[in-house]
Amino acid sequence: MKEKEIKISRSEYTSLKFFSVKNYLQLKTPFAFVDETGVLNNEKDPYFAIGLVKSQRAQTLYPKFRSLRSRYHLNAELKFNILKSSLLPIAKDFLDVVLLSPVSKFSCVIIPKKDQNFDPEKYFKNDIFEIYRKFLIKRPQLPGR
Repeated sequence: MKEKEIKISRSEYTSLKFFSVKNYLQLKTPFAFVDETGVLNNEKDPYFAIGLVKSQRAQTLYPKFRSLRSRYHLNAELKFNILKSSLLPIAKDFLDVVLLSPVSKFSCVIIPKKDQNFDPEKYFKNDIFEIYRKFLIKRPQLPGR
C-alpha cells in the first residue's frame, strides 16, 4: 500500500505543527546523533560532555554539511581534540547548520569531572553506554543530588 503524501504550508512546517502524533507516519527520517568528549578517567580532560542533535528532517542537514566539507576541503572528522583557533570558524559554520534549522535541536550536558558526584567507576562502572543511558533517557541529573 502506497503512503499518502501530505501537503503542508511552509509556516506549518517551520512552526513544527506538522510534527504531531497524528502525522508521525509522514516523518520520513527522524534522527538523533549522540557523541561524547572527554575521556572518563583521564586527568587531562577536566570535563566530560555528551551532545545530542535531534532532527525531524535530517535529510535537510546533510547537503549543507556536504557543502561545508567541500568548501573547507574537510575530509577528516572535525573533533574537539583537534579544534584550534584557526578551525573555530569552520566549527561554528557546522554548528550554525543545526542551530538555524527550524526542525533540528542541539542539547548537551557538560560535567566537571572533579564534581564529587561524578564517579564513573562507582555510578557507571566505567561503561560509556551506561552513562549515555543515564543522561539521555531522562533529564540529566548527577547521582546523589
